[in-house]
Amino acid sequence: FLKSLLKPEPRAGGVHVSDVIYDCLRKQHYGWMHGEYGDLQGAITMAVGRHLHKILDFGEKELKVSAFGVVGSVDGYKDGVLVDLKTCTKMPRSPNDHHVRQVEYYAAMLGEMGRSVDEAYILYLSLGEDKEVEQFKVKMRKTEAVVAELKDRAGIVKHHRDQAYLPPRVAGWLCGYCSFAARCFLED
Repeated sequence: FLKSLLKPEPRAGGVHVSDVIYDCLRKQHYGWMHGEYGDLQGAITMAVGRHLHKILDFGEKELKVSAFGVVGSVDGYKDGVLVDLKTCTKMPRSPNDHHVRQVEYYAAMLGEMGRSVDEAYILYLSLGEDKEVEQFKVKMRKTEAVVAELKDRAGIVKHHRDQAYLPPRVAGWLCGYCSFAARCFLED
């Protein structure tokens, strides 16, 4: 019954930053083909995050970015400070690698658009029992390395979409959270 409540729509608009942040690019391919969220829990989590964006003051919110053949939406940007909001059920001890990568990509894209990023933060809001809020300052890599990586990963995603075949699976921690995992392991 729960699956019938979700109306998946294939993602449009090109390669998104969120398509290239995970080690496994297959997850984004399924999301692109079958709908961004994959399951009702994912859709609910995304809706909660989007509502939080509306009530917090981040300066420029939901700032559209486009560079290097990639598009995205920065949660907040003000006076050279980039903020990315993440919801979680348990507070991490340090920022997740894929979240850091996402912030680095946004910073590089903003720089390409003529907006400097002097500082970047990931703000985690726990929706679990603890209801904690934690901010982490992101120590970013050199822009040249970030841009090269972003272009490479976006090229892989675009190639697989154009050819309509699955990127290779990268099995890891994400498989335990991926709503497409069962389909992924059956389709090889």
